Amino acid sequence: MIYLTGDTKGNFARIQDFCEAMGTTKDDILIVLGGASMNYNGGLYDHVKKQNVSVLPITFFFVHGCHEIRPQNLDMYEEMEWHGGTVYVEPEFPNYIFAKDGEVYDFNGYPTLVCGGGYSFNKNFCISQGVGWEPDEQPDATIKARVEEACEAHNWKIPVVLTHSAPRRYAPEVPLPPFVSRDSLDHSTEDWLNTIEEKLDYNFWFCGHYEMDLAMDPLYIMFELYEAFPV
Repeated sequence: MIYLTGDTKGNFARIQDFCEAMGTTKDDILIVLGGASMNYNGGLYDHVKKQNVSVLPITFFFVHGCHEIRPQNLDMYEEMEWHGGTVYVEPEFPNYIFAKDGEVYDFNGYPTLVCGGGYSFNKNFCISQGVGWEPDEQPDATIKARVEEACEAHNWKIPVVLTHSAPRRYAPEVPLPPFVSRDSLDHSTEDWLNTIEEKLDYNFWFCGHYEMDLAMDPLYIMFELYEAFPV
């Protein structure tokens, strides 16, 4: 089985409960739509967390989110082919698989486009504290070009899309801390995703990021709920 869920924020207690309830094995895949925080600082804290979570009977497929280092920026990751596309894998933890933005994977026979990344709503606070923010958290021009080239290669028809942020027209207004001005938010990723969504012929679009569960068929924002991959 292939399942989807939203951000874990580094806390996998609910994932453990899910695995126990569903009787999963490492042949099953859980797609986490960003915000897993498995590479929060690239140090011992992350390594211990990975050791603790690696015993869970499931294989994780992580979409890049906010507040985490991109795996290609860490020496322990290697590229490999998986489900028809390129992924990043740390040999010590082979059940943690990280998507490469702009790749199209084959899940249950469905071409599936992935593009992670997004804007941290508390960016300035994170910068002031020196933690939890990466300057390349949002897709850059190279990633955007890869996504657009993948769409072109599939004649702008891809059944399933997995992102962290949502296209702007679907993005909900989230509660903000009192020290964050709504006018200061950067919507450039969401605006760009809008241009992709308007042109792309797709059946399902799943994203995380907003810490809420919201169904707006054919787009679904996910947080703590689980969905089986559409078949």
